[in-house]
Amino acid sequence: MISDGNTTAPIGARILVALATCAALVPWSLFCLVLLGFSAMCTDDFDNSDCAEAMSIPIALGVLGLVVAAVQLVVALRGRTTKSVLLRGIPALVLAPVGLYALFAIFVW
Repeated sequence: MISDGNTTAPIGARILVALATCAALVPWSLFCLVLLGFSAMCTDDFDNSDCAEAMSIPIALGVLGLVVAAVQLVVALRGRTTKSVLLRGIPALVLAPVGLYALFAIFVW
């Protein structure tokens, strides 16, 4: 820990929360890419009106996931102590094992 007077900079906790956020974000991004791939096959009748709506859903979900991950990182990394960083990073720390399991399941199947 690096001390700068009254507060300590919890480097290890910040790295853990950042890695957990990435571990949860990668399967989410792959899921959105799969949905985007499926939405590319949306036209059976060569009508483009259905494709715009079908492709907007995975793109919106992907952007939403990136925004939520960025907000999670900013909020968690603003903590001044190890405990505050870990408490603020609970969503990422809980979702990281789920994301790693999903990533493993994607590559195994």
